[in-house]
Amino acid sequence: MYLAYKGTGLGDVKIHCWQSEERQVSNRWSLICSRADSDAGGNTIAFIPIVRGGMSKHFIWRMKCLVVYDAARRKEWAHADSIVDGFAEIFIPELPLTLHLFSRPIITNDKMVPALRKILIINPNSTRSMTNALKPLVDSLGYSSHTYFTAPSGPASINNEDDAAESARHCLEPLLPLLETHDAFLVCCYSAHPLVGQLKARPEIAGRRKPVTGIFEASISSSLQAIGPGERFGIVSTGKVWEATLREAVDNYLGVEDNTEGSAAFAGVQTTGLNATELHDTSPVEVRSRMKKAVARLLIDDAGGPVGAVCLGCAGMAGFDDMVREAAIETLGHGQGSKVRIVDGVVAGVTWLEGALRSGM
Repeated sequence: MYLAYKGTGLGDVKIHCWQSEERQVSNRWSLICSRADSDAGGNTIAFIPIVRGGMSKHFIWRMKCLVVYDAARRKEWAHADSIVDGFAEIFIPELPLTLHLFSRPIITNDKMVPALRKILIINPNSTRSMTNALKPLVDSLGYSSHTYFTAPSGPASINNEDDAAESARHCLEPLLPLLETHDAFLVCCYSAHPLVGQLKARPEIAGRRKPVTGIFEASISSSLQAIGPGERFGIVSTGKVWEATLREAVDNYLGVEDNTEGSAAFAGVQTTGLNATELHDTSPVEVRSRMKKAVARLLIDDAGGPVGAVCLGCAGMAGFDDMVREAAIETLGHGQGSKVRIVDGVVAGVTWLEGALRSGM
């Protein structure tokens, strides 16, 4: 999180951000000036990174109060509105001073300006609670601004390829007005979802090089980067129908010929027998038991080499890392089980899109 200020003759001005309106020292964010410059009009321009200290990243988006103190005038100005979506503008006419709070800076013509790139997180099924379950995970990453889309109609849970195709038909038209106002797009369905290709083909995206990926594609790419020599990656998914479907999707994504045994780096798919909605409607004890059994089956089959990465094969599994880690340690022992990488497709997708935006891909 960065704060930028622009004003005339600021002198000794101190700026503090507070997590709450009760301005206790424990809630204060310290500011350190990293750049100061002057434009032709003599205005001071400075960009200040806010030091997080030991506080969690998600507190960045919950700051309640920003205080400016002018030592010369012995006067302070407080802005107590919530600061949301990674950006706020505060103007203090007495100084005069304009403050901008934003997620990160970019440099244009040797001047830093706010970078307000927006990533659209797309849930192609019509269950809004699944979208809401993604928000804490995505927002905790502390990247660009994110907005969320839930299919207005169509399948409540995508349980096979026909559901995926049907969900794409319900999503594409409502998404069209959002293509101009967003910079990158993540399709949160763990399949070779047709919406990924459909979005990439849109002139609003292809013509402006806006990155698009799905959580399936992002997790496979991340797994291949993460595993070591001789290791393999595997997928834990929902219903049994996905075992053959995802194996075929992985082969297609990796360019494996149909008449071969598949990629040597792929250990296959194990499933829980629960669909995406059942992951959240079934008792937590039952979900944990099924997840751990599926992970154990994947890890035990090491004939082709040890499994070094496990992909969470459903957007509804976001946040299930602890179950996978527990199963890995119980199956392989603490030493080996602690080394298994757990790849969340949502995290992998957001991270890849952020990198693509920064590099101009």
